[in-house]
Amino acid sequence: MRYLIYILIIFFPFLQQDKELKFIRAFESEGDFFRTDALNNIYVVNKRKVAKYSISGEKIAEYSNSSLREITSIDVSDPYRLLLYYKDYNQIVFLDKTMTALYSPVSLDDLGINSVGAVCSSNNSGFWLFNNHAQQLQYYDKNLEPMQQSVNLSLIIQTASLPEVLLEKKDRLFLSYPDTGIIIFDKNGSYNKFIPLKRIYSFQIAGNKIIYYKDGLVHKYDFEFFTDDYYVLPDTSNIIDVRMEQQYIYIFRQNNISLYQITDL
Repeated sequence: MRYLIYILIIFFPFLQQDKELKFIRAFESEGDFFRTDALNNIYVVNKRKVAKYSISGEKIAEYSNSSLREITSIDVSDPYRLLLYYKDYNQIVFLDKTMTALYSPVSLDDLGINSVGAVCSSNNSGFWLFNNHAQQLQYYDKNLEPMQQSVNLSLIIQTASLPEVLLEKKDRLFLSYPDTGIIIFDKNGSYNKFIPLKRIYSFQIAGNKIIYYKDGLVHKYDFEFFTDDYYVLPDTSNIIDVRMEQQYIYIFRQNNISLYQITDL
């Protein structure tokens, strides 16, 4: 088995040599960060506003809340139930596919949680968060009742930093500490494994792959076989982030988004 993994590590990076990136279009959209969903919708966050675009670059809708400050993060894993987190006010807002609030903002202070490292939506209509004080992952259901929690993570990982990204994907949770790596948990918040990928501030999960952009490459890291595949981007100037959905790669810069299609040579 050890030799099989070694062979994969040697040859796997070259498996994409039969692919190329075909430029499709670019459109203007100013923002601080962006996300894409499985339906190829694009969400651009600019301070207090988030705008939703189609794959053709047409603006579909937007949302802003004048009573809250800047949007800290957005989870679009479920295109029909988006999660916005406002760190300054320690509140969560859920939106439907039309970018309309589903109900009043959820105050985490009212739940007794006043320091949060990261938040993500859950397939079970609730949400997960990392409680900085308790050093735990905690799950709240749609009625805002606490249902699951992890052990104190200081027993698992030794770091002085706090996590920055939390994602749920197909009964797994992924928690990223940029200076240390990514911890994977099962759907109940129980520890599964540790992946030593450092300085990852934005990533996606597709099957058993962690997709992220770093040093001019779009990586597809297999956390089951510990191999790394990648795509070389044609222009890496001023890139803020990159996303991948099916056969498309989205490149986000401060003032525009470029779309490429992955095709066979």
